[in-house]
Amino acid sequence: MATGSEANQDYIRSLGATPVVYGPGLVERLERAHSGLFDASIDMAGTDEGTKASLARVRPEGIIWSITALQPSSPRGMPTWRRRDPRSVERVAAAIVAGDLRWEVSATYPFEDAPKAYAAILQRHVRGKGVLTFDAVRPLVLG
Repeated sequence: MATGSEANQDYIRSLGATPVVYGPGLVERLERAHSGLFDASIDMAGTDEGTKASLARVRPEGIIWSITALQPSSPRGMPTWRRRDPRSVERVAAAIVAGDLRWEVSATYPFEDAPKAYAAILQRHVRGKGVLTFDAVRPLVLG
């Protein structure tokens, strides 16, 4: 089960998930698509509607992971820490090379257009990853 815009429902299906349109009424649409409660929820958008849906549709002993903060003391919330871990990066890179992990690049931008790339992310116009490219590395001359 995965949520997305109306325009992305076929894409979600192509990934093997049951698509549900996000937005107002999400809780009801999730209930129609799956009558039981979920074991877990991963919310990468952090909207109020997504949080309400997770709290309503994940079983009481289930885990809710959200990009936004839930009550830190809640046993349902899973804290997230980001740290650099070279072994994890190597495993992800190997999975991409082996074809085990699908990594969609939705757009590339020259470094000079970084503000445009950021605006696309904020406007949620990026389905996969937005990639900044660097045409050339210029040496830094001091003195």
